[in-house]
Amino acid sequence: MADAIPAIQVTMLGGTGSGKTTYLVGMYAHLSAGLGNFFLHADNRDVDLDLASAWDAMIEDGLLPQPTTEEGGLQVFDFTFRYGVDPLLRLNWVDYRGGVIRDRDSSKQDVSQLVARLGETDSVYITLDGALLADVLEKKPAAETKLQSAIGRYARTLGEIADQRDTQNLIPPSVVLLITKGDLLRSLLPGDVAQRERQAREWAQKLLPQVFRHDWDVAVCIVSIGRIGRLTSSRVDPGELAPFRIDRPMVFSLYSYYRRAAIAFAAIAGKAEQETADHQRTRDDSRRTLLGRLLNGKQQQQLDARMGDLRRYHDVMEGLAAECRLRCDILADELLDTPMYIEGAWTAVR
Repeated sequence: MADAIPAIQVTMLGGTGSGKTTYLVGMYAHLSAGLGNFFLHADNRDVDLDLASAWDAMIEDGLLPQPTTEEGGLQVFDFTFRYGVDPLLRLNWVDYRGGVIRDRDSSKQDVSQLVARLGETDSVYITLDGALLADVLEKKPAAETKLQSAIGRYARTLGEIADQRDTQNLIPPSVVLLITKGDLLRSLLPGDVAQRERQAREWAQKLLPQVFRHDWDVAVCIVSIGRIGRLTSSRVDPGELAPFRIDRPMVFSLYSYYRRAAIAFAAIAGKAEQETADHQRTRDDSRRTLLGRLLNGKQQQQLDARMGDLRRYHDVMEGLAAECRLRCDILADELLDTPMYIEGAWTAVR
């Protein structure tokens, strides 16, 4: 039964100290409690308890989770995304240690695994430390240089992903530019939410221009776990924890998956409909032409059976497309004011 549930891969990349692991813990706490009628739960009970305990340590004692390190190895999580109690998708999520894309040693296990995984992942999270952007806004010395250095590795990685996908004739993954520590930016960005959204779009296209193509789905998500400012230790004030939009990246990954699935199923249904029409013309022509006298009864029956199979196949594919579109519509309600670049243009649900 579990094998019948669609499965997708999410790969999370980011520099050391960018907040990847903290984001993951907060995101899981938020979505495991439910977003509308959507729920995300770890398949392994121990993993569920570990993530929940890490969140409890944050909200009770202000203790931040330990980052993913080379010694600890990459972190692999298997989740199930549900609508109510019904399973919709299985998610394999991998959190790589900070800086893995800068490692020269390809013999290291996580480095070799990353190279292989990027060729098949469905959604890539490029985690950008909001503190770097805050430094740029505050015009700190060498801030621009540090930011460009951080982005450079991601640009190369995305290029490699595109090459692998082209070779395998696969569509590109969805991309989330995940900007952490959003509380550092709020006071530095002037204007209302719409103006900050425009600034985020401008940043994204300036920093990673190569992903803004017609066939790539991209979202820019500025998130934070609270008003905690610049970190000076592994502890924060629990009273300042107030998660902001930490569900958006995952919701976008799922939205993009269903959007593309709906298009694919509809295309298959369209081909089945066209083939049915072609067979119908052949059938009609056979009744009044020489072809009809050449086709015996058995061949006519085979043609009719094929048309029946195609009609049933069309109905199944069209039903799947409609189901995916419905889920897209539901998820879209949770993406209000999220900058998304889809089919060659910026869009935002309002």
